[in-house]
Amino acid sequence: MSRHFDALANEVRGLIKDGDGYVSEDELAAAVRRGIARLAEARPRRIIADFPGNSSAQVFTLPNSFEPCFSDVVKVLYPFDASAVELPEDLELARLTLVETGDGTYKLRLPFAPANAKQLRVVFTAHHTVNEQTSTIKAAADEDAVIHWAAAECLRIMAAKAIGVGDSLLGADTVSYQSRSSQYKSLAEFYEEQSGLKTIPGFVFNRVFVTTNEGLLYLTH
Repeated sequence: MSRHFDALANEVRGLIKDGDGYVSEDELAAAVRRGIARLAEARPRRIIADFPGNSSAQVFTLPNSFEPCFSDVVKVLYPFDASAVELPEDLELARLTLVETGDGTYKLRLPFAPANAKQLRVVFTAHHTVNEQTSTIKAAADEDAVIHWAAAECLRIMAAKAIGVGDSLLGADTVSYQSRSSQYKSLAEFYEEQSGLKTIPGFVFNRVFVTTNEGLLYLTH
């Protein structure tokens, strides 16, 4: 069962053990949101959209979940039959065109019209969505990655605030806070490594051309 936003935040609290209250609730929630966004950069959500052919239409409107400047068409299958033993070969993405309509929606243009009663399947990426009721993150390892990334961010906040307190004190108290700050930094580095999100693949050029209604071609990502 997926862990929703509050469950992820609670697990972050358990890791950082912030007895001094250095990290506010807003800061913790922001760290979790950034962890979710970081996961999307490394392993984005994949959304499936199916379209019936009618032997004449070559342009299909993608769902609103297709995000400008982020989503990428990764697979197009035709003809797709969910009951078939074998999947058809992927369509060559370089032959397809994304049309930006200007109102925030995108259409996929094919070089042919899918036949009547034949189905076209499009797979594209999007950000993950996690709130108090639902989550699109399905793998426990991915949830753990978000928790560890958020914990690292919170521990860096704690390190900065601990050193700030130490700077305002004298003698042994200063040394004590400096030591705690150093421990928080070390833990932050540990959890960042544990997340597996420290280094992520760079963006690649979308293999599908994008055009506006005016016909200007450019590449996303």
